[in-house]
Amino acid sequence: MHLSLTSPQFASVADGPILLDLSLTNDGGTPVSVPDPEESRPFAYKILDSEGKDTVALASAALRQAAVPRMTPPLKLPTIMQELGVGASLEYRSDLMSLLAVPLAPGRYLVEASYTCPDGAITLSDRVPVVVIPARPTAMAQTLAQTPGTLVAVELHDQQDGSFLLRKRQSDDTFLGRFFDMRTVRPSTPVLRLAVSVEAAYGTPRDWRWIAWLEGETLFAGVARSTDFTRPTSALPLGLADPVLLPFGYVFKDGSGLFGVVGSANGQRRIGLIQIDGHRDSKPKLIPVELAGLPEPIPNFTLVWNEEGVPELLCMWHLQTQRGSEIGAVRITVATSAIHPLPGRLYETNRQVLATAFPPVIRPGKSGHFQVLLAPEAEGASYTHETVNLLDPADRSTRDLPAFTPPSGQTVTRWVLPSVAFPGAPVVVVTEKELQVCVAGEWRPVASGKPIPDSARVWALSSSVYYCTWFDAVRGYQASGPLALTAQ
Repeated sequence: MHLSLTSPQFASVADGPILLDLSLTNDGGTPVSVPDPEESRPFAYKILDSEGKDTVALASAALRQAAVPRMTPPLKLPTIMQELGVGASLEYRSDLMSLLAVPLAPGRYLVEASYTCPDGAITLSDRVPVVVIPARPTAMAQTLAQTPGTLVAVELHDQQDGSFLLRKRQSDDTFLGRFFDMRTVRPSTPVLRLAVSVEAAYGTPRDWRWIAWLEGETLFAGVARSTDFTRPTSALPLGLADPVLLPFGYVFKDGSGLFGVVGSANGQRRIGLIQIDGHRDSKPKLIPVELAGLPEPIPNFTLVWNEEGVPELLCMWHLQTQRGSEIGAVRITVATSAIHPLPGRLYETNRQVLATAFPPVIRPGKSGHFQVLLAPEAEGASYTHETVNLLDPADRSTRDLPAFTPPSGQTVTRWVLPSVAFPGAPVVVVTEKELQVCVAGEWRPVASGKPIPDSARVWALSSSVYYCTWFDAVRGYQASGPLALTAQ
């Protein structure tokens, strides 16, 4: 048997598809049985450094399966075989990424494929070059799915030819997920922000996630399923100057989607709700929200369900005042866009607010807390992390975090609060060259590199399991965890 391997025509983006073409030729004197190209992954791979001296990784279907923690052995199905005549060839396409236990870091590699013949003999291909480049995200959105421990990340990768690749990553609590290429777009203006939908309630369609983005003053959207993109909508002109898409949207039981946008019209700040029905060829509709005197800061939305089972949006904004900071809010009924003012303020303080975090949704029968991180009252003093129940602001808790001194020559670029405000949940600080986490009353390193500040997240998979994820300008998508929660 003779095995030939062809390297990808273009560089592959880290943590995404690495497509290899293979040809298996019967150069013997009798027909042989070989795996069907559509129903099997029969090849193993050795990945070496660019000089071919050191082995970097091994890849195969068996190694990938072994890397996934399981309670029981995976179901092993028989391989579908077909006859390959003398001198005949079969063509295969293999995604190297789906066979790796750990993604390849950006770099240059040599890859060698192998095939084990029915008689046990092993045939090797020539080594071919593979180039992996880091992701260049111009916009990103991330959320935890309703399925426990499932993280969804969406990014627009700049291909530096005027086009952008929409990529989606979905992983369980092993974080062995990978990015799938969803769609190539050529926006008329730079896309600086993506929005991803979260499940508004229980029973929403599985792997049905609306994605939206803005090109100038026009909105585009579609559904990212498990591995592909569908239901692209027609363009929706917003009629707003300098519009900003809020980071979270919502998907409902009928497959419909909802997003929020803020911008200016006639010299006034305006909020709009974008509704997308779940039918094919759906056309988004912009529903204006008549909210007078909307503050300048970009608001946050939390979707809640009232006692009648009607979805409402808590629209909240953080304001700097002469006395310090405050968080105000109104309720917006989704179906009618009617406004319901709330008495008083949700929160106020005379200290500097470093970071806030709001839950995107509070599902029926649940509660949800927003979080505030306060700067120290004096140099060297403690930070304060507060959590407040959105449905009962009198229900709140406070804890102190130790003083933090950035490494020499670095400054803090972002503070990151956990996705859920569990007691004692870790808080992360990002500097130019590293991330550090505060757990058990002390700061300790998470990773070094060149983290992109806006991409960093702390995910609470449960009250005792936390992961930190971020994009690195050199290495691409990164994850660290579970984070240790006890003193070292």
